[in-house]
Amino acid sequence: GGGPGGMEAARGGALRGHEVHLYEREAMLGGQLRLASLLREEYEALVRYLAGQMDKLDVHVRLGQLATLASISTLNPDAVVLAAGARAVTPTIPGVERPNVYGAADIRAMMQGRMQDEGSQKQFDVRRLASYAGLQLLNTALGASIARRVLAHWTPFGKRVVVVGRGLPGIELGPFLAERGAEGHLIDTRGDLPFGARPMPVLREYMTAELEKHGAVKHLAERYERIDDAGFIFIDERGHSTTLPCDSVIFAAEFRPNDELVHELQ
Repeated sequence: GGGPGGMEAARGGALRGHEVHLYEREAMLGGQLRLASLLREEYEALVRYLAGQMDKLDVHVRLGQLATLASISTLNPDAVVLAAGARAVTPTIPGVERPNVYGAADIRAMMQGRMQDEGSQKQFDVRRLASYAGLQLLNTALGASIARRVLAHWTPFGKRVVVVGRGLPGIELGPFLAERGAEGHLIDTRGDLPFGARPMPVLREYMTAELEKHGAVKHLAERYERIDDAGFIFIDERGHSTTLPCDSVIFAAEFRPNDELVHELQ
């Protein structure tokens, strides 16, 4: 994995004199932090630093290559570090295939130059085409800085946005949208984490305060029902059906580790 975790592991190994081979299935290093750099400029600096360390320390970087049992066995390594990140899980509710619904798989596909994920039946609209064009900028040397300039005044998500997930990805999106004039609603089936709970407690508490300052509304759901022309429909904690009118829905909720290779290696 060529995200920040994988690059830091590679850096540490190279500094200790090991010959390190780093596999990354995408065409560029950085993983999900490349996308997050649209929200926070310092993330781009971290990716740039770690990628520079790979060159400086002569790490064998294999871009566009998915690590498999066969490719790893060919190297006959003394140790394997799996830092393949996590994948987002999008609930299977009616309406998730609508063009105004964005999940991690959609965004990853756009960053790879595809309008939709494999097997997806999503249709396209103007906002989705704009999202695709913007994400393609991340594949260029100055892409993130150019995209941030555009996003300083506008986003392709419209003026009413529902963010599913009140974890760190969701609460970082909230102020970002509010600062650009969007009305944000954050919804989750889980309540907020206790004060100081991991991961990244300081950043999360700061972003939570920013969320409240910008007036984003938080909702607690018992379950999600559907997404249709009326908006995002869910059953709240009291058992009442609630509709949130919206231009876009962004899923930033549940993440699970990419650990398939673990079982093969074991």
